[in-house]
Amino acid sequence: MDGNQGTAIVQQVSADNIYTMGSNIQTRKYFELYGSHAEVNCKEESLKEIPVSGQLFLLDQKPYQVTEVKNDLGIITLILVANDR
Repeated sequence: MDGNQGTAIVQQVSADNIYTMGSNIQTRKYFELYGSHAEVNCKEESLKEIPVSGQLFLLDQKPYQVTEVKNDLGIITLILVANDR
């Protein structure tokens, strides 16, 4: 996770319509592109620093962009998106 090894729960969905489709260009995060998204859950102490929205995040050597970050009692949930070309 972002250059560190640690224990995390990763859920990965390819070609996720939430991030690739929308009614107009403002609601599309990835306008007419094939994309994927991952949700990562880990303990706060597993990360050197908590990422912020828009930041690059490496997951298994693949670059993602952080779109959402939530901290619930020390459990960090990251929503990551990437273009798959």
